[in-house]
Amino acid sequence: IEGLRDGGAKTCTFRGFGQGDKPMWKYEIKGCVLGDAADPLLAFSDDGSTVVAAYWSADGTPTAVALGGQTGKVLWSSSYPGAGEINSVSCSRDGARCSAATPTAIRIVARNGTLVVPPILTTDGSNFARLCPMGIFLISGDATAVLRKWNGTSYAVVQQWSAPATAGVTWSLADAAMSVNGGAMASWSVAGPDGCLIGLAWSGTASSGDVIALHFDVYSMLSGKQFLTWAQAPSADSTSAAEPRVAFELNWAVLATGGAPGSG
Repeated sequence: IEGLRDGGAKTCTFRGFGQGDKPMWKYEIKGCVLGDAADPLLAFSDDGSTVVAAYWSADGTPTAVALGGQTGKVLWSSSYPGAGEINSVSCSRDGARCSAATPTAIRIVARNGTLVVPPILTTDGSNFARLCPMGIFLISGDATAVLRKWNGTSYAVVQQWSAPATAGVTWSLADAAMSVNGGAMASWSVAGPDGCLIGLAWSGTASSGDVIALHFDVYSMLSGKQFLTWAQAPSADSTSAAEPRVAFELNWAVLATGGAPGSG
């Protein structure tokens, strides 16, 4: 994906690559700006069938588009006037469901472009929303992490978590990753109903807005049981060079952090 994050509208170009060094397809959007997000808002379903991305259209409307991963053809495109910037997109493993989230609402879109449920309204100014690989669980949040689960008709809230209260620190959910197939890791005693895992990465800011502390937890999405917790204590050195990022695959979680020189 290529495009302009700030300034006048340009052309955003998407290229799909296979095993060779030449793209299989190219798709262009005229009058496109990628927005202010730290990373391009782009997600790929695990099976390679679907690519979903978000951008500002020429008239300043936040828009999400889904493309066929093997063809580059448009599967659906949706605009959300007045919704604020789209802050995250995600896809289920098979691309059957994708999410596009703004600070006030989460939209779950089926492959044919229709909404799976009416927009899920959020009251916490969520930083992002993400579907699990199976499309069953949905995580979002800011001061509180809110986990929802598909019950056949809606995504109902099943768990909520917060980072521990810390003097002089305001916590917000910076990233999350889910591993629905997480299982028999002896050291965590993960088995049976506790096998659906989620990793939550929190950033703690001072009154100046600088990130000065980090926190990471792993829970069972089904029972709420906590398996791991890690924290970087508040420091006078800002760690705002990089927000924490987390990835999860089966039993393995990876947490990436960044800090100012000398912060350790």
